[in-house]
Amino acid sequence: MAKEYQFKYGNGLQEIYIPKARYEEFRSSGVVRDDWFEVDSVHVPADGLESFNTALRSGLPNAYYPE
Repeated sequence: MAKEYQFKYGNGLQEIYIPKARYEEFRSSGVVRDDWFEVDSVHVPADGLESFNTALRSGLPNAYYPE
């Protein structure tokens, strides 16, 4: 699966952690949306990145896997 993500997105895979209540707010407001390529994945459009990145700072350590 990781190889598929690398092929589709070309820039690694991120594991993110934010408080569940905040995540649910983002889902209901459209900041976090279903991904087009993978049913169990989501994405954040450019206009939601500022608020989403701020929320990332309040969760557990996040991880990025470049390949």
